[in-house]
Amino acid sequence: MSSKKSIIQLFFLFFLFSFSQNIFAQMQYKGAIGKVGAGWYEKGFFADGNVGLVWKERNPMRGIGKSNGMAERIFILSGGIETAYVEKEVRISPKIAAEYHFVDGFPLTIRVQNRYFPAAENNYKNGSWQICPEIGLNFFGGKAFVTYGYSMPVTNRIAAGFIGSQINFGWNFYRNR
Repeated sequence: MSSKKSIIQLFFLFFLFSFSQNIFAQMQYKGAIGKVGAGWYEKGFFADGNVGLVWKERNPMRGIGKSNGMAERIFILSGGIETAYVEKEVRISPKIAAEYHFVDGFPLTIRVQNRYFPAAENNYKNGSWQICPEIGLNFFGGKAFVTYGYSMPVTNRIAAGFIGSQINFGWNFYRNR
């Protein structure tokens, strides 16, 4: 069982590493960002706050003045705290997230969250690392987004407490420059 988990984790790390090399080769670092979000789990709801870094890419094929200052793609790497109300109790989870917003054309958002979800009564010793891939839409040049995701435990499935669908609404605080 542990070898199956190791293979999944290695695959995820390989995917993240190869994906990030391509992103950073084409994008320019633009600065820090604040993020807030809220949403619903199958068994409750949550709110979160994050800080992170932003990279943007502009379309080199556009003429000067035609882009209106909007980025074509935005990549954000952030970390923070999620406060959830699940199964009639409040749980606090540290989390990291990577998100990619396609702004021009179809406004697609792809996100991956990784959080440490405590067991009942905020028992972190028996908590569960969870990964949540998400897909959705972005608005206002990637500043607002709505996504659907599915949380899956990577460790300690029995004590995870929450496994399943979630809907996220979020806002990214950054300037178009």
